[in-house]
Amino acid sequence: MAFCEKCGEKIEENARFCSGCGSPIEQSGRQALGGFKENVQVQIQSLIKQNSGVSRDEKVFFSAEEAQAGKWMSVLAYFGILVLIPLLAGKNNKFVRFHVNQGLVLLGAIALSSVAGMLLPVFGSVSIVLMILLGLVLALVSLLVGILSIIGIINAIQGRAKAIPVFGGIQILK
Repeated sequence: MAFCEKCGEKIEENARFCSGCGSPIEQSGRQALGGFKENVQVQIQSLIKQNSGVSRDEKVFFSAEEAQAGKWMSVLAYFGILVLIPLLAGKNNKFVRFHVNQGLVLLGAIALSSVAGMLLPVFGSVSIVLMILLGLVLALVSLLVGILSIIGIINAIQGRAKAIPVFGGIQILK
């Protein structure tokens, strides 16, 4: 299939003039256009091969080498206070910083849950039912953070910079 060089209209197989703009069609122009299409396909395949090892999350790109170098440091980010190790040691690796951010968000969720848990006796003095319900919610939050930590660890081991569900959109580090 060929297209007019001037207006982009489809050109019939044996047409001498473009039906859209009336420009004369040269046989060499058709061949050049076909060559252009093949060239674009080759370039697309080249880009796919070149970027096949790249992990991405939204706007931030990481090379496969950077992900491989920071893989195990990134895993530490999901073990509570151990997030400080990759925070300090892996500050130059964008892949590590991504997972440190995810780990800090989870650590913050657990910290807030713990503070709320310390306030349970206050709610217990008001209503025992309220205290039990709040305790169940806090237990579910802790379970959710544990599951999200496992998801983050799996993503880090696989070299992916994929945001964790629920809290993954929160950005603490820049």
